[in-house]
Amino acid sequence: MWAVAFLFVSSQKEFEMAKFTVKFQKKGMMAGPVKAHKAGQALAGFVLVEGNGDIVTVNGDDGHGNVLDISSTFTITADSDNTSVLTVDPPAGVTYHERGVIPGTANVTVVATANDGSTGPFSFIDPVEVQKAPPGPITGLVLIHGTPIPN
Repeated sequence: MWAVAFLFVSSQKEFEMAKFTVKFQKKGMMAGPVKAHKAGQALAGFVLVEGNGDIVTVNGDDGHGNVLDISSTFTITADSDNTSVLTVDPPAGVTYHERGVIPGTANVTVVATANDGSTGPFSFIDPVEVQKAPPGPITGLVLIHGTPIPN
């Protein structure tokens, strides 16, 4: 898990955006139910939750071990830096669908912005390795997520 702080300088003032974390988690590994995030509620960071290997949902992290559903309070964008290896469908809410094309690596840049403009935007990178499936019941390509990094 990585944390980063941002310092913005304008002609009028300087202000620091709070540090935020971003982590990756498989859906079955979540400790409890996902609670709804409320507008204005502080977030410590974000949790990328992998659904079926190629579907990722961006959730909030309250800093106390609770995963928060941010679908009513944030919007996201998600773009691959290497579309010859991995493409990303336009997000539906806070969920994006990745599609492996050929084996290789790609970074998905995700930007989360509060709907009310009160915080963010927050940018982070979801590194993905596209591999040929090992022999067995799964055929085609498999997606292996690395550790997400605040951008």
